[in-house]
Amino acid sequence: MDNNFAYFTAGALPESSLRQPEVYSSNETRLYCPAPRCTESVTSDRPQDLDRHMLTSHLPCHLYCPTCFLRWDRKDGFNKHFKVAKCGPKPTREQCQIYQTTLILDWILNDDVPIEKAVCYVLSFVREKALELGKVEEWRDPWGREGKRARRRYDHLRR
Repeated sequence: MDNNFAYFTAGALPESSLRQPEVYSSNETRLYCPAPRCTESVTSDRPQDLDRHMLTSHLPCHLYCPTCFLRWDRKDGFNKHFKVAKCGPKPTREQCQIYQTTLILDWILNDDVPIEKAVCYVLSFVREKALELGKVEEWRDPWGREGKRARRRYDHLRR
């Protein structure tokens, strides 16, 4: 496998399902990230924070500008781009989505697909979209983060 698309080496996921919250204190419940050796957790009254953590820390960028082909892993950065850049009107979700985040997050967070396998699928989706758009060279970093931040975050997971 091409090292640019490598994510994890072999590693087991925690026994407990992510959607089964653990009691953190007498009045607070926490959900934990299912990625091996990731210690991120969020309170269960804001599970969207865990979704955002998964999208920004463990999955490639999922949004792109159809005009300039820049990519983002958060909607706020994407929305800001269309307010500042002269790339035309903001596209619909279907016009700018690289892969379906809700589907991937459901796979991972419901323990249907191990995170390592889900990431391999997502990287394949990114490569496929790059081919479809004719942007293979521009998207040579499948993570969309030019490797620096992604490598820094994932190197500790492979140790």
